[in-house]
Amino acid sequence: MLSTDELEAVILPLAHPLPPVAREAFLAAVASALNGAPTVGPGQAHRIARAILPQFFRPPEPDRPPVHDHAKRKRG
Repeated sequence: MLSTDELEAVILPLAHPLPPVAREAFLAAVASALNGAPTVGPGQAHRIARAILPQFFRPPEPDRPPVHDHAKRKRG
């Protein structure tokens, strides 16, 4: 099992960008996955948490499509 320091260093930074409600669910899912593993070190805990993160994180939709500089240039 991870120490409190390891938990704060490895798992909590991944949870930081999530909204509070999703953060709690993410941490619960990670804890459940870690409890099912026979032995867990910081590296394995990080990999497990990163694998679970996409279930809870949805990047914001862009307000408008990106503008590429090369599209503005005129060919001469």
